[in-house]
Amino acid sequence: MKEVNQQTLTGERALFQGHDLHITNSIFVDGESPLKHGKNLAIDHTIFKYKYPLWYTDHTQLDHTTWQPDAHAGAWYAKDMTMAHSMIRATKTFRHAQNLHLDDVTFADAGETLWWCDDLHLDNVTATGDYFGMNSTNVVVNNLKVNGNYAFDGSKNVEVHNSTFITHDAFWNCDNVTIYDSTIIGEYLAWNTKNITFVNCWLESEQGLCYVDHLTMRNCSLVNTNLSFEYCSNIDATINTTIDSVKNPINGSISAPAIGDIIFDDPPSIGARPLLPPRRPPMSNNFSEMIDRRHTNSVKWDVADNELPMWVADMDFRTAPGIVAAIQKKAATGIFGYEEVPQAYFDAVQHWLTTEHNWTPQTDWMRFVTGVVPAISSAVRRVSHVGDNVLVQAPVYNIFYNSIVNNGRHVLSSDLHYANGQYSIDWNDLAAKMADPLTSMMILCNPHNPVGKIWTPDELRRIGELAATNHVTVFSDEIHGDITTPGKGYTPFAAASDTCAAVSITAVSPSKTFNVAALHAATLIIPDEHRRNVVDRGINTDELAEPNAFAIDGSIAAYTTGADWVHDLNRQITANRQAVTKFVQQNLPKLHVIAGDATYLVWIDCRDVTTDTQALCQVIRQTTGLFITAGAVYGGNGHDFIRINVACPAERLADGLDRLKRGLQAFRQQNN
Repeated sequence: MKEVNQQTLTGERALFQGHDLHITNSIFVDGESPLKHGKNLAIDHTIFKYKYPLWYTDHTQLDHTTWQPDAHAGAWYAKDMTMAHSMIRATKTFRHAQNLHLDDVTFADAGETLWWCDDLHLDNVTATGDYFGMNSTNVVVNNLKVNGNYAFDGSKNVEVHNSTFITHDAFWNCDNVTIYDSTIIGEYLAWNTKNITFVNCWLESEQGLCYVDHLTMRNCSLVNTNLSFEYCSNIDATINTTIDSVKNPINGSISAPAIGDIIFDDPPSIGARPLLPPRRPPMSNNFSEMIDRRHTNSVKWDVADNELPMWVADMDFRTAPGIVAAIQKKAATGIFGYEEVPQAYFDAVQHWLTTEHNWTPQTDWMRFVTGVVPAISSAVRRVSHVGDNVLVQAPVYNIFYNSIVNNGRHVLSSDLHYANGQYSIDWNDLAAKMADPLTSMMILCNPHNPVGKIWTPDELRRIGELAATNHVTVFSDEIHGDITTPGKGYTPFAAASDTCAAVSITAVSPSKTFNVAALHAATLIIPDEHRRNVVDRGINTDELAEPNAFAIDGSIAAYTTGADWVHDLNRQITANRQAVTKFVQQNLPKLHVIAGDATYLVWIDCRDVTTDTQALCQVIRQTTGLFITAGAVYGGNGHDFIRINVACPAERLADGLDRLKRGLQAFRQQNN
């Protein structure tokens, strides 16, 4: 092996793709990804001071290493790694790692560490921080000490020995967990979990062990644990201490010297199992409130008194309470002078993308802009030249066309292929149009508006490879990325691969997510330094970088306090989508709703009724007052479709669907 001894290594990718290296007594000072894609590495008595040091490494041995706080996100996608006698002070160290063995390792700040890892062995590990070990599989633990909440949330096939957990909400949403000779202290233990066994354990957990299916306990102490076993099924528990109280167990056996209270305040039917609750009660926010927005300067609601607008992408829900509170606090100062963008804004964007979308872009890649569409227009002017082609995938958001044509460029569409109610990419056509010498830029809608499609990571990687091969910049508009069916999250284009990141400009915004378009706040994320400098000059020349008085405070509040609100919102929108689909199937069988998992915009195929949906929408509006969008403006086969905004209370949605039915009947009568 090649020796690297007593070296101070600096700069980005200092030992990129290094292999068969013995690194000792050395320091990695700055520069990200110093050992990325390394193989057969032996590292000892070495300090890592900067981020991403061991991404995509294969077969690495570490001994007596120290990871300073800035070395966060240190070893993602690593395979076959052993680490011993090491101190890690950085967060998010391991994700998507395989065959990972840790012995005598201390995580001083273990926040969001060991996520989505497989074949994980922990011996004599100490971890302080929240969300340790989330969604990991095939885990064997011995002598682990955890002080932090939500440990091993969502993990599967976990075996724990001789360990101590001081944590609330530990082992939630797990499957197949066995814990031996361990101590666990903290409320709400093991909710929503299946197949969990405790042997010789000492447990203290207020309202612990609820909503569990197949719960086994052997010779366990259950101390200061009230309202336990609620809605648990298939219980086989032998407890050697008095249980304070048991509430609403479904079936099984609980043996203890004494039980204080046994409560059946809502007994289920025999064999029944209630729906498992999420961490917080569902739909805790009010999405049923009917708010009158007429005469409020709303663009959407600038309609006649008898009309119902369901056209533009603007929701009829009040925004998240944290945003309202932040704006009220700022307004109370009574001073609205010039604003600058603080680091806290970019930290909030990074936090949101990390926690919601598993992507942690560097904050120095980010630039504040006053809106996604102005940023697209500015980027078109800077990245392409007059007369160039800018590629899109029609049918697509119609304002893209304005940003292209109004700046003297040509629209070049690789139309999405439509068959059997589904859209897909015509890869041969896309490759040919990428290769056109005049094509310098592509505007990607991710997820796609109006068809509601979430692009897969493989699809995004393939687009990125074509763009890199043909030197095409991809501007990825991800303004709808937060609004997806629960469990069907989207992948940011730049997160799909290094190649995608290198060719990308990504735009994100709280605008659609939180219904705060008038805040005029968005963020561009540009990993490539040269491309970032080009775009940076453009947004400053075009005066897009100066926030208004409420944009920063409102955006920070959105990204740091709004997660639960968005999760509730997505459940409501999903329910509304399902309601539309069911109504159309039962009442309007000649229309066909396109199945989509993103946006609150429903795309409906009207070909069996008409190929002129502009005329259809005019008749619907004239006869019922329902204002929806004809699809021709989106290009491609959009002339056969209509788009309906379903981000509204269920009562308003029902009114809109009734008007749609009556309007369609009127159209048929006029065209018979």
